[in-house]
Amino acid sequence: MKKSGILMILMTVGILTTAFSPIGDKLVSSETHIKFFSTTPAEDIEANNFKSVSTFNRATSELVFSVPMQSFEFEKSLMQKHFNSDKFFGYQIQSQSNFESNFEQSGKSRFQ
Repeated sequence: MKKSGILMILMTVGILTTAFSPIGDKLVSSETHIKFFSTTPAEDIEANNFKSVSTFNRATSELVFSVPMQSFEFEKSLMQKHFNSDKFFGYQIQSQSNFESNFEQSGKSRFQ
């Protein structure tokens, strides 16, 4: 599978955040679950990551997910081995990915 295909899969990540701890204007969760799923003609591919951290800044309405890429767990060990290989995603260059988003709205942030 090409790198661009994996990036597309990761862009369709299902995210479940279970608990936030307040730190000033930021809410931080170390109990973030990120999951991706892909259907292929040969078989379905699913992976879960329970070691991600999410941060929500109430003042700026910014949401950030920090995802250690080698922490994705696959049902089949061979899938995990391929995903974590140097040829596949180049983890030695980028071992962590960050997903950032902002909630835009008019007026004062409703999260304050």
